[in-house]
Amino acid sequence: MQENKTTVELRTRAVAAETALAEQKKDLLLHKKKLQVLAKQNVALKRNISCLYKTAKAELDRKNEDIKDLRRKLNLPGGTKAATWTPLQAEHTLENAE
Repeated sequence: MQENKTTVELRTRAVAAETALAEQKKDLLLHKKKLQVLAKQNVALKRNISCLYKTAKAELDRKNEDIKDLRRKLNLPGGTKAATWTPLQAEHTLENAE
């Protein structure tokens, strides 16, 4: 009778372990799918941030070139006279340039 009880108990434990294993496999599959989605999103976000960085850098370079061109037009070497420069002087300088 004791052996029968032990066998039933072992079978019950085995069924419980198999059920738990099946649940864990199901969870693992779900997590793998989520990981794949997150990996794709990560790649897209990296690509987007890279594009944003390149665009911002290009825009800054363009703005810096615009500033250099304006300084050259106004004969302001390196901007050292910018503190004493006024918009009225700019009008006068641009009128003379034309």
